[in-house]
Amino acid sequence: MLLQKIYTLLRASLEAVYRRLAIALQRQRALSAGARATPDNALAIARNREELMPIKTFKWNTVLENIKSRSLLNSDKREQVALVRKAPGRDTISIKVLKCFSAPLVAQLVAIFNACIRNCYFPAAWKEAVVIGIPKPGKPRDLPASYRPISLLSVLGKLFEKTLKTRLSDHLIGKGLIINEQFGFRLNHSCPQQALRLIEYISDGFTVKRKTVAVFFDVAKALDRVWHAGLIYKLYKLELPDRLVIVIHNYISNCHFSFRLDNTYSSMRPIRAGVPQGSTLSPLLYSAYVNDIPRPSTSVQLALFADDTALYLRSNCIRNILPRLQRAIDELTQWFRLWRIDVNPEKSASIYFDYSPQKLQFPVPINTPHLRMLNQPIPWQHNYKYLGITIDKHLHFRDHIARVRKLALFYLSRLYVQNNFSKRAADAPWYVKNSVLHRDLELPTISKCMKDASERFFNIANSHPNPLLVSAVSYEPPPPTHFCRRPWNVLIDPHDELTDEVEKLIEVNKMAIE
Repeated sequence: MLLQKIYTLLRASLEAVYRRLAIALQRQRALSAGARATPDNALAIARNREELMPIKTFKWNTVLENIKSRSLLNSDKREQVALVRKAPGRDTISIKVLKCFSAPLVAQLVAIFNACIRNCYFPAAWKEAVVIGIPKPGKPRDLPASYRPISLLSVLGKLFEKTLKTRLSDHLIGKGLIINEQFGFRLNHSCPQQALRLIEYISDGFTVKRKTVAVFFDVAKALDRVWHAGLIYKLYKLELPDRLVIVIHNYISNCHFSFRLDNTYSSMRPIRAGVPQGSTLSPLLYSAYVNDIPRPSTSVQLALFADDTALYLRSNCIRNILPRLQRAIDELTQWFRLWRIDVNPEKSASIYFDYSPQKLQFPVPINTPHLRMLNQPIPWQHNYKYLGITIDKHLHFRDHIARVRKLALFYLSRLYVQNNFSKRAADAPWYVKNSVLHRDLELPTISKCMKDASERFFNIANSHPNPLLVSAVSYEPPPPTHFCRRPWNVLIDPHDELTDEVEKLIEVNKMAIE
């Protein structure tokens, strides 16, 4: 009955909706041949009816746990929709289309979302992804492995994923089911905090003259190789509501993708494993998938940030560290093989942290054995890039500073090229300042970008969970008191209460003396 009412309302407002869609899509020049259908296109209506038909006819033989329906009609959700900046998927419908929705249309969309959750259904059109390749830095461009696949999904599907993510996050993070070692995609946890945790552990060892050995594992294509059956099993082990598990199973099942290169699309191919990169739900699903990773009991520390995995231990001698660390690696290797997670030992790294004012020639003392994984040695290295920070064995951070400086000089050289090109393009004389060119040509400047970034920061800071950040936004510094000069037309300071009291006391003392 609910879906029949939705269909009646949708068909009644179909002409106005298509007019708004056409205007929004024409503005961004993203209309495809199929998107230019007229409002009386019977074929498009039939396809939509066929798409939602399984929701109406789906029935359950078992009693499932209920999930509360939620509304998106409040102002917070509408602002959240307005602030989303995502690329459109295969249907070429952008977020601008959702901004054109009126309150009745948003109510109908919310009803469709609630019906999908109640009937444990994820529409097939929202599971068709367009995959683009983002080149990895420092990799050859002629190899397919040098590109990171990013999935462009439907905007409506992403909005529905946000509702599922809210329910999944309330259960996993709200009930404290995610292990403490996992710092990825969690509230009040960040990438620098995990790196700082490792660095402080090593630094504390230096102060008591203890050495640290850390092993960094290279997990190959973590999100692309998630075992679907294993993921559903682990979601049930985490005691998620039955309906939510079945919706997620429907979400990851029967997915298809096509690869886009420039304006050319490949044929549709099925996705048999993994969760799509670019989805808002995928990081949380991966955190649930690796949540039962074995935690060593022999004082070995575990660090997780999504698929970045590290083990480390400190002691007064490296000979005491290696046996315990090897046992932890063996346990972790068995778990990786059980849950079909591919780890490359050759690209993994072991670092022996020992403080020295100068860089030593060898990464470890002579005749030190290798740690092994899958019957292959894990190489010893002088440094390793972990969570964006190049950590060296002495914690000098010279390699990291050199890399950041090189990157800054690279972008600085690009600014020089841009300024020279703008002068030649504008046919400006050599004495014309760059600020004049940026003003006349309306080119963005660094100061303008910093000002815009600070405005965005202060706009979201009021609702940030960190109370220190909220108080920093509302902080008003006191007026400066240094170098305050009296105006030239004021010869005497104005009287205040303290001055009047002091003058009265002076008069009283004078009278007493007399």
